[in-house]
Amino acid sequence: MARALALLRGPLMARDPGIAVAMTWGLSPAAYVEPEAAEEVLDTIVALSPIAVAEPLVELRHDHPGLFGHAAMQCAQAITMSLGTPEPDDGLAALARVILRDLTAKEPTQELRVAVGSALDAFVELGTREAHARAMRALGVVADTVQAMEAIDASDADTAEGRMSRRTAVDLMRELDGALFESGLLKNLLLLERRAGEEAAGVASIDDLDERVSTWLLDKESGRETVDGRVPHATLHLRQLRALLHLIDGESSDFGDDQDRRLRVRARWMGALRVLTARLVRERDSPLRRAIGATVARAFDALVRDGAADGADVLLHAAMRLSDAADLEVLAEASMHPDVSQLLQLYAAFAIARGREPAEGAGRPAARLAALERLVADVPAGATERTQAVRAALARLTRALGLVQAAPCLAALLPDQPGSSDAAPLLSLEDAMGKLSQLTAGAHRRCGDLGHDEASWRPSPDVLTAALARAVKGDPTAELGHAVAAATQTAYERLPLAVAEVVALVLGRLASLPVEDLAARSEPMSSASVRFLPDTPLPNWLPSRRTIGGFYVHRQLGGGAGGTVFVVSRVEDRHDPLAERFALKVPDYDATAARSLSEAQFSKLFRDEAGALLAIPEHENLARFVTFDAGARPKPILVMELVEGVHCEAVVASGTLTSATAMTLLDGILAGLEAMHAAGVGHLDVKPSNILLRRSGKAVLVDFGLAGRHLRPGCATGCYGAPEVWGIEGKGTPLTADVYSFGCVAFEVLTARTLFAAPTDVALISAHLTHDGLPGPIRSLAGDARSEPLAMFLYQCLRHRPEDRSTAAALRRELRRLAPQITARSWPIAAGP
Repeated sequence: MARALALLRGPLMARDPGIAVAMTWGLSPAAYVEPEAAEEVLDTIVALSPIAVAEPLVELRHDHPGLFGHAAMQCAQAITMSLGTPEPDDGLAALARVILRDLTAKEPTQELRVAVGSALDAFVELGTREAHARAMRALGVVADTVQAMEAIDASDADTAEGRMSRRTAVDLMRELDGALFESGLLKNLLLLERRAGEEAAGVASIDDLDERVSTWLLDKESGRETVDGRVPHATLHLRQLRALLHLIDGESSDFGDDQDRRLRVRARWMGALRVLTARLVRERDSPLRRAIGATVARAFDALVRDGAADGADVLLHAAMRLSDAADLEVLAEASMHPDVSQLLQLYAAFAIARGREPAEGAGRPAARLAALERLVADVPAGATERTQAVRAALARLTRALGLVQAAPCLAALLPDQPGSSDAAPLLSLEDAMGKLSQLTAGAHRRCGDLGHDEASWRPSPDVLTAALARAVKGDPTAELGHAVAAATQTAYERLPLAVAEVVALVLGRLASLPVEDLAARSEPMSSASVRFLPDTPLPNWLPSRRTIGGFYVHRQLGGGAGGTVFVVSRVEDRHDPLAERFALKVPDYDATAARSLSEAQFSKLFRDEAGALLAIPEHENLARFVTFDAGARPKPILVMELVEGVHCEAVVASGTLTSATAMTLLDGILAGLEAMHAAGVGHLDVKPSNILLRRSGKAVLVDFGLAGRHLRPGCATGCYGAPEVWGIEGKGTPLTADVYSFGCVAFEVLTARTLFAAPTDVALISAHLTHDGLPGPIRSLAGDARSEPLAMFLYQCLRHRPEDRSTAAALRRELRRLAPQITARSWPIAAGP
């Protein structure tokens, strides 16, 4: 009953949402138990839209004989009147006739439905043996129905024979789909007599019938074409696609040791993918486009469900075959597998972003790179091994493209250049393209698109670099343009289209670069401005092999409160210049911590609190958590995403901010804190050097080495530490301490001045303790009518009593309210002494 009522809502919503809402409110919960209670409501609904609800009503009458007679009569009358009008869609006309037949019949007229219903009744009333016997008889009816369907040539020919064939095909397909594929009931009944380790009688036969139906359906759908955007006899094709979708959904992936059967079923799924994906590419304006896409999505789901492919394989295969992002969105919506749906949604969003970027000019490659960077960041880090491989390949490609994009001249792209990266950018780019193209070839093979050898998909190495070297030397035979064209063509042939477009845009920049960088340019917001500490000696406690907790230490990145940060890669990737790098932090027992804790206590706190990071959700304004290993030797480690970008303090010092970009930066910080605080975890070291700006301009909180659920004395940096951090009694929490630190950062970002500064630690801590939200610079802001709202905003952050401070969520709302006033001011905003 509930299923049939649910079926009614779909057509009603499409025709008139108001009717569906009326139906929902009109049927009480008791109506799902007592069919009689629904009859009066259904009479009203059917009177409003009789044809739209006719077929679900047939199911209701089949399940509850004797009920819904008046509603059935109304539908029958409406269908009879419609049949008096010439209908160019033979499938629709045929469907109307069989529904009319079923509505007016006193008993079910479909032989297959009756046979399956009889087996189900036996299961309820007589036991499994009789139910299985009747299911076997129903299987014979299925075989007869399939044989009759195979004899039909349901072409689009406009002849009397063609019309009769199409009408018969609709009737048979509707019966097979409703009684066999959609419910899967008969297959389950055939399993009733199976013994452990045995194949149930009839299951092999029904698998053979599935094979025959699938072959027939794909044969009928493979050559269909639209005519002026119209599909002749669309109802027939829609029914065929629906049956194929239900057939694929109903296929079991429990094949046991029967590998031959597994391969046959997989071949059916892959065949459906080849035929229907080709139709999506070919029929740009087909009204059946969503139905085709939904069937393709379910075939992908089946391959992933059986382990033949991975969600990442689906992403690469679909992205290569379907250039229209709208098709990818359809697949994402129709997929029932969460991994497949999520990855397709992410890639579709990346592909759609093309329409929002500058059409021309230097900003276009940067915009595409930023979108690609967002895609890499959004791919879930804890996914399958193959998804991780695709994510790593995309990350390498993004990094290499960023290096090429940031190069000031051609010479900077050659190996062994001062200030260059570990590998020459163009070599890195060619290598990254090769890795991604190999993964794409493997995805094609696993999704049934044979003839792709991963090894042959690796581009010839050094082609771009060799041509570049000749160009830099002034060799007249240099053909850098030809090499770029060849690399671009390779990208379009072997990489997903939206990714290949980014490669083409970045490589296209080479033609405009000078050979040498005669005028060094300052690009404070470029990733090229990020620099590791030069030749910083590694600490003595690090083993000579430079490994810790499964990671290889490349160099020191920096240090801060409570720890030192290193650039690392996984041990197995230590010789790969394009392997993903991470930020690894180890605790440092420094003088600040020693004031209140022993070294053993300090190490225990690091272990206890770092475990809280597991609760932090993935968020675009937070560095991605990778792992925490309390048992690593010689010290525990915390590993996070290595965010490539420029530090907030460098941006402020560069003088390139505007009031608008400053507000965007602060909103991003608050968004990250809001996400952390919702999990009950504080960052506990919010300061400009722990805030990075990606190339896209998005602010990201990094360095979670002090993050946790409890305050510890000294767990902050002097200029930004809340009073309670310094051991003062109070009811502070990590969340309130973060809000205080944010207030200090917000003042600095907006005014380009540090709020608290003093020559000694004692004087600095005293400065935090001797105000109640209005230190001198904030009080000066409050004295200016234009700045008073900003001063009151900062006052909510900086109150001495932690319980008096606002929350990150409330501050974000208030900041957005103040945005029009603040952005109207020039940056930096003036503040008094």
